[in-house]
Amino acid sequence: MKEAHFDQSMRMGRPLFDSLERTGAAVVATGCGTCKIQIEQGAGLPVVHPIKVVRDSFLGGDLVAQLGSSSPAVRRSAAPAAPPAHAHDPASACPE
Repeated sequence: MKEAHFDQSMRMGRPLFDSLERTGAAVVATGCGTCKIQIEQGAGLPVVHPIKVVRDSFLGGDLVAQLGSSSPAVRRSAAPAAPPAHAHDPASACPE
């Protein structure tokens, strides 16, 4: 996200971040690379591509375990967080 518009972007995303927090979701799925970055920074949650969710459901994978924590509360904070420090997974990369 461009530094010049970062604060504005975080303000605009605040309703989404608050909504995600209310759901208690441990992982968020989006096919948009820009949304992935903003959600990781603003909500402090790991974000994966929806196809990874489908793939893991077929293969019996556990997204939360793969990303390092089963407790979404561990990653929550009042301030925008840096993207989670989990291993890069090529399956969650957006081809944009």
